[in-house]
Amino acid sequence: MSKTDKLNLKIVTPEKLAFQEDVEYVKIPGGAGDIGVYNGHSPLVTTLQTGEIVIMDRAAKSVKKTLKTKGGFAEVNTNSCTILSDSID
Repeated sequence: MSKTDKLNLKIVTPEKLAFQEDVEYVKIPGGAGDIGVYNGHSPLVTTLQTGEIVIMDRAAKSVKKTLKTKGGFAEVNTNSCTILSDSID
């Protein structure tokens, strides 16, 4: 998989940059339910519920990382996803 097939994911809290990496897939707990995001996703802005952000590796079909969020916002563009979270555990 080339770098252009990946999504730039950035997770920011009021205290720090919690995560930044090019990823293949991320599932976020959107205000109206879970949202799966790949590179090429339609742009959107959503609130976040308390829940888990799941970062997956499609090639290995496994979870790469799981982070707990206590709410916030997410902005998705064609090749990036920025999450502004109240807190990350």
